[in-house]
Amino acid sequence: MVKRCCFTLLEVLVALSVLMLGFGFLMGQQALSSGRLRDAGEALARTRELTNAMEFTLLAGPSVKWEKRFLTPDRYRVTRSWQLAEMPLNYEQGSVGMQLVRLTVSLSEAGGSGDVIDELSVETWKPAGTELATDD
Repeated sequence: MVKRCCFTLLEVLVALSVLMLGFGFLMGQQALSSGRLRDAGEALARTRELTNAMEFTLLAGPSVKWEKRFLTPDRYRVTRSWQLAEMPLNYEQGSVGMQLVRLTVSLSEAGGSGDVIDELSVETWKPAGTELATDD
């Protein structure tokens, strides 16, 4: 009976190749996860920009112009649009002096083609007769 005390060269090469295949798989997964993390970070930045613009507009009122210090004009261009919201057929407004409007805040690339990347809409009440600010 012969005693073996060492690994053969073939066994070492097989073990190294299996180890390298596992390492290659892990590197591929790391590349995928970093891409997903980058995309999630960009989506978070867009959402933050939209919510900042929406919050400013709702708190300051519909007739107030944009405060550029709350936005990042070098990266994104934020625009808002107002529309009268549709009321249910059986709804009678009465004489409260308020109108239901839909505020839509849109986000596009600052130097891009102007295509909308993301947008956020909310319905809110405004005093009747209030002028709505337009964006430059």
